[in-house]
Amino acid sequence: MTAPRKPNRQSGPALGSPPADLSGFPSASLDRFQGAYRAFRTPKEPGWYSSSGEGRFDLKPPHGTLYVADDVGTAVRERLGEVAVRSQSVPRSVVEDMAVACLSFERRNCASLAYSGIVRWGVTRELETMVPYELPQTWANAFFTAGFEGIQWLGADLDFEGACAEAGIAIVDSPKRAKLDVIAPPVG
Repeated sequence: MTAPRKPNRQSGPALGSPPADLSGFPSASLDRFQGAYRAFRTPKEPGWYSSSGEGRFDLKPPHGTLYVADDVGTAVRERLGEVAVRSQSVPRSVVEDMAVACLSFERRNCASLAYSGIVRWGVTRELETMVPYELPQTWANAFFTAGFEGIQWLGADLDFEGACAEAGIAIVDSPKRAKLDVIAPPVG
């Protein structure tokens, strides 16, 4: 009898730590005139920078990361996360205090993860999808140290409900509790 065949899978991520030298890493320029969309929770301002460690590419304090997207739909999906993407609907209570803003920036030089040649620096698409975020945050800090002002990856104020609709995500009202009278089954 032959032993069961082991699956040919790696036990951990293929992505490793960033190299000490990121010279020549592909870059993309975020132009001043491009729309950069940010979905955010009010009362925070749309220009709020995250350094809590909860975001994929959060920088270490005192620095922070401003997450923006090229379009409204991507901004909404990034803000709501995989649950909304999977179910294509969210309860109204989740979006009541959210908004989407269109921001403008001076030109920024961003590390580009959209270029297939990034594998030469040890980068795989895992950087954009893996959890927990410790390794992506390590890469973000390495890009920052190398002089990049942002990271580009394949991921006027607008109302959040409209933005959800543009992203293909329905907002559903929470079901209300109905008053039910429980009666005994008929006898006889």
